[in-house]
Amino acid sequence: MGLSSAFRERIFCSATTKALILHRFPGIVPTKVHALQPGEAYVISLVDAAQPIVRVEQQYEKTTALHHMIVRVIDSSDHCPGAVMFCFDGYFGRYLHTGDFRFTPKLVCRERMHQTHCLLRRV
Repeated sequence: MGLSSAFRERIFCSATTKALILHRFPGIVPTKVHALQPGEAYVISLVDAAQPIVRVEQQYEKTTALHHMIVRVIDSSDHCPGAVMFCFDGYFGRYLHTGDFRFTPKLVCRERMHQTHCLLRRV
């Protein structure tokens, strides 16, 4: 399928990726593209896209609420400009979304995941 100027849903990405998206797809509404900063954690509503995205402390505990999730942004600069990984925490458990990235053992080392508060049970 892929991204096109007709896409109308929210997009979460890095600031570099936001700039690239808005340049390449001028029909995308800029307020729908949310640049999240690596090393930060955010609370994002699962039921109301109009709810603000709130930055929280990294130590914010895992949530089991049905109406929001915590998203931690992890820098994966070993790949390409703007590349990030997302660690999602919610009622559904914890998932690490890597997108398309170049694997190196340091990306999943226990120390790095601990620093980003995204410890996984299995990789």
